[in-house]
Amino acid sequence: MHRTQTVSGIGNVAYSNNILRSAQPGGPYELVGEAVGAAFNDLPVARGQTYTCVVQAYDAHGVVSPYSREVSAALPRLSTFLPAVLRAR
Repeated sequence: MHRTQTVSGIGNVAYSNNILRSAQPGGPYELVGEAVGAAFNDLPVARGQTYTCVVQAYDAHGVVSPYSREVSAALPRLSTFLPAVLRAR
């Protein structure tokens, strides 16, 4: 799952971003990684499961921002299509 989120509220002093994920809105959140840029690949994730993510920016001194707004996303389930078999009569 690829998410791009902009973190605001602490000016241009951000050093890195903590990416946190939950299986439900409102948390509790689990740290799934860090991102220095604006993009983060969130793996592994289960198809059909909706995940809610927040970002926390922090600076070189360890000062951490509040959580960002929540963003929710899901990978759709895979559908299996069987080919139609036509028989000549």
